[in-house]
Amino acid sequence: MDAFKTFEPALKAGELQVQRGTVHPDLLIHMDMPAGQMRITYAQMRGNSVSAIAIIIPAEHEKGLPVFQIGYAVPQHLRKQGIGKAIATAAIDEFTVGMARNGVVHFYLEAIVGVKNTGSQKVAAAVIGGETKEIFDENSGEAAFQYIVEIGSGMNRVPS
Repeated sequence: MDAFKTFEPALKAGELQVQRGTVHPDLLIHMDMPAGQMRITYAQMRGNSVSAIAIIIPAEHEKGLPVFQIGYAVPQHLRKQGIGKAIATAAIDEFTVGMARNGVVHFYLEAIVGVKNTGSQKVAAAVIGGETKEIFDENSGEAAFQYIVEIGSGMNRVPS
């Protein structure tokens, strides 16, 4: 939610360069490199307000393939309306197509979700699926679930 709270003011102040999605033109996409690490933010708008964001960043490699983590946020008053699932799905679609344009068609996608965050667990299960295992999240210092799926090699979804 921290990223969500800073994204909209920066967008309204004209501090962010954004582009429209190619698969989902209603999405705004912003790429930056905080601390030298790629971060792609996907924002869904409702009028002049951001209704949801998804962020994808690189993570550790798995079985010799790159891994990218996705996180998503929806403000409290807009939850339980399918917006989290929609932003995560659209972000994955855009990311997968963008990676393919750059020659990367085989990678892992994961979400790390706190064990107490049942709403995000439902989104991750629906959108990512794949293997799920309980882990200790070093960033939050809490127990979490890891959802991970292999993308590419004809194994999984390709955006329509």
